[in-house]
Amino acid sequence: MVLDFGDLKQLVQKVILDEVDHSLFLRADSAPELISTLHKLNHKLLLTPYQPTCENMLLDFKARLRHVLPEKVGLHSLKLWETQHSFAEWYASDEADAL
Repeated sequence: MVLDFGDLKQLVQKVILDEVDHSLFLRADSAPELISTLHKLNHKLLLTPYQPTCENMLLDFKARLRHVLPEKVGLHSLKLWETQHSFAEWYASDEADAL
């Protein structure tokens, strides 16, 4: 066993789910009036430097996980479902530096 599934689940909960669950993702450069209004209405906002597409969010999540995984543990792949039939997928083997 490389990493106990329970430990992985806790990492994902802490690093991703606790922050993004029930959040509205918006680009940080979105309309300031909109952001201000949403803050005043106590919406949970996550402002990002990227367009919050499923693909970009997946890459963000990959980076977050890589920062907290034990040194000798690497990510193999990730999948983020947008709808029942639409998802983004990432494989470590597709990265140039993985070759």
